Amino acid sequence: MLFNVPDIVPFVAALSTHGRRRVVVELFDEHPLAWMNPLWLELHGLERPDRPHAADAFAVIRGLYSEARIETWIAPARDRGELDDGMFAFLRRRLCLTPDRDGELREGLARTPPPADRRRTTIWWEV
Repeated sequence: MLFNVPDIVPFVAALSTHGRRRVVVELFDEHPLAWMNPLWLELHGLERPDRPHAADAFAVIRGLYSEARIETWIAPARDRGELDDGMFAFLRRRLCLTPDRDGELREGLARTPPPADRRRTTIWWEV
């Protein structure tokens, strides 16, 4: 959720004002679609940013709440195995491709498949 927040400081402050005792934020270690960066390069010639990461969010939060804590862990991806038609269509849309490029996308996905495991991060602080 924090990856799409335009200004993290007021957002985190708002979370703190709504928390009763503790605020807990769980996010991927990197943007959930960052694994697609090689596909953007291959299919469009575009280099995508490799930041921010959960550690960047933690640095901001720790600056606001010095007692903030962090834990990173590994979780299996929800969708393991073959890509069904719905997931393939989702990836095509996310990569801004038209159906006539499905062959290129399938080849790219063979080289850069969705990850089997994802690093996740939990950040928490008392309010």
